[in-house]
Amino acid sequence: MNEFNKYKLLSEGKAFGDRAKIALVLLDSNTAYEELKLEGAQTSVPGSYSCIGGDPAAILEMITIELICRNPRDTWYLPDNVKFWDRRFGSLFETKFFCYDDDVETWGKILNKYFIKLQWMPKREDYSSTKSYNNAWGYFAELLAVVKENNHPEFNIYYEIATGKGMIESVFERKLKELAELKQSFEKG
Repeated sequence: MNEFNKYKLLSEGKAFGDRAKIALVLLDSNTAYEELKLEGAQTSVPGSYSCIGGDPAAILEMITIELICRNPRDTWYLPDNVKFWDRRFGSLFETKFFCYDDDVETWGKILNKYFIKLQWMPKREDYSSTKSYNNAWGYFAELLAVVKENNHPEFNIYYEIATGKGMIESVFERKLKELAELKQSFEKG
């Protein structure tokens, strides 16, 4: 029995998350993309007893962390050389885990989504301490650190938006340092 038939047999009737795990383990990236793209383009998918439902990108990000990352709590960036999905996943899901570093167009969409379209950024009055406020800026700083490292042409625009809305430079600098350490940890293997 070939891998595709195994995938079909094992995934029949299962929720998106379960099928995605099976696809990413058994199938080549191009076939996995073709099998997951329709549901992946939806805003929400149903779950099951063994698998959560919700945003397909968030589900795939959790699966990726589970399959690749040694210390999931500390990983927020994957170097291109360990990504095992089709390049088209980035434009389909538009999240940092599914975007290759040199994919300027998808990174542009991600930045626009989080810094302009969502129109939500941490507000000081919503946090009881400066530490929790700065931690809330961490996700935005992670995005900025990756695009800065990859010389994205719109980095300065989004950095100005973030600092204008209250992100302090030290949060960004910390994420740049973490990014260098993360990249190094993958190189050491």
